[in-house]
Parts: sequence; structure tokens; C-alpha cells
Amino acid sequence: MSVIVLSKNYANSTACLFELQTILELGKKSDHFVLPVFYEVDPGEIKEQSKNLDFEKKEVTAEKVKGWSAALKEVASMAGMVSGKESDG
Repeated sequence: MSVIVLSKNYANSTACLFELQTILELGKKSDHFVLPVFYEVDPGEIKEQSKNLDFEKKEVTAEKVKGWSAALKEVASMAGMVSGKESDG
């Protein structure tokens, strides 16, 4: 089982995106359960981030970005937990 905690800045980290893609691929190949937790972010925002990935680093290819975008869309479409700030009152 993997619990993926997604935040507003999740898509800014190439390491997080690589791990996300790896976890989702593992889930497709086995009975590995994936639980996304959307921390102070709406799943729709994660899906929108998938359209705006822009990495200028040389080691990040267009193919990697395409895979990460697909992974973000997939995880945003999964049933999971949405956790937001608690209101005072």
C-alpha cells in the first residue's frame, strides 16, 4: 500500500513526480493499493497542475514530463481523502 500526500507544491518536485509515476505503475502491475491524500488542495487543482508542468532542466525530457502529467491526472481522478485547514469555530 502507498499513501501519496499531495499538496499545492507537489508538482514542483521532480522527485515526487518520479515517485508518483513509479507507484502508479506498480499499482497497475500488482494488487498494490494506492491512497491519495489531497492536503489543502482540491483534486481539480492537481489535475490542472498536470497541464502546467514546465521544467527547464536539461535532464528532464519532454517524455518524462508527459508521463508525470498523465500520473497527476490519474491520481487526481482516484478516490482518496481530502484534508483541508480546520476552521476555528
